[in-house]
Amino acid sequence: MWKIIDIGGDEYFLHVKHDCLSADKNGKNILTASFTDIHSIICHGGRITYSDEFIRKCINHKIPIIFCDSTHIPSGMLLPFLQHVDSADRITLQIKATQAQKKQSWKQIIQEKLFNQSQHLIAQGLLQEGEKIQILSKSVCSGDTGNCEAIGAQIYFSVIFGNRFSRKQINLINGILNYGYTIIRSCIARAVTGSGLYPIFGVFHSNKQNPFCLIDDLMEPIRPLVDMYASKLAKNNTEIDELSPLLKKNIIGIINHTVKFGNQEQELSFAIQNYIRSYIHFLEKRENCLMFPKYNYDFKI
Repeated sequence: MWKIIDIGGDEYFLHVKHDCLSADKNGKNILTASFTDIHSIICHGGRITYSDEFIRKCINHKIPIIFCDSTHIPSGMLLPFLQHVDSADRITLQIKATQAQKKQSWKQIIQEKLFNQSQHLIAQGLLQEGEKIQILSKSVCSGDTGNCEAIGAQIYFSVIFGNRFSRKQINLINGILNYGYTIIRSCIARAVTGSGLYPIFGVFHSNKQNPFCLIDDLMEPIRPLVDMYASKLAKNNTEIDELSPLLKKNIIGIINHTVKFGNQEQELSFAIQNYIRSYIHFLEKRENCLMFPKYNYDFKI
């Protein structure tokens, strides 16, 4: 089982000792982990230092390092590039993808995201709103020219987290969402770069200031699973207003969440790799539709 290493706080020194990651603070070892067991590393503290050998070990083991701000939103990411035997062919595949392919894949991604949002609402007993978003998911056009994603978001977030909720607020729910999205982003990033794809070439969006467009596009259908974690954890921790180590541990558990991919039950981290493989097959015209991880919408944490 892979581990996500969370480095939160000041004065950490990340280096290599006995061929393992060693996280020291004030001269004392706080954490030791084998690089073969690490899925990704999330850093959101101040004055953290890193040895050159540590960076190289992460790159060699294809471990993403995500750097976050104080609200747990990623501000940068260190990723290994071009380590797959088919990297050149897959980057060429991305560059040569037709506009029709991009629009069609984006349509499927938004349809899946909206469907997952609808099932989350229905599982919470919000039948009317859930059915409304489910109907919306069926009306998504190629490239989502009707902006169904934004229409669905207006309904979804105001219902699931309350009319006054805003993603700009600093509160526990947004802390959980930001942290959970960061974990999913790291999973997608590892699968994308590990498959030889280049993250700057998005599915449909492009942004000169975002070198990770593909990662951000492909994670959209998985965001509702984080939302489910956020609503459940916030309900069970009404007296807490910030992320605790226990809450972070619960959120990190999302990578081991059991989902279905095709007819098989898999951990989310493994299903994401298969999802990225499905995207490659779509670009290669070996498949007409993308395959997505499927969730159980009524689960306990």
